[in-house]
Amino acid sequence: MIHSCGGVREIIPDFIEMGLDILNPIQIPAQGMDPQELKEEFGKDICFHGSIDVQKELPFRTPEE
Repeated sequence: MIHSCGGVREIIPDFIEMGLDILNPIQIPAQGMDPQELKEEFGKDICFHGSIDVQKELPFRTPEE
């Protein structure tokens, strides 16, 4: 597992080549980090962990939401 914030789409193949199996987090607002697109492109080779926008979404929601 590696923790790497931001738009890291371009280096995901490098993570896979290094043998990493989990990428955390998926920072949705960052360029190129759409979870569905990442899953389609790399999902067979790496697991994506955490994709809740904790900067723009989570602080403004209630526990019920």
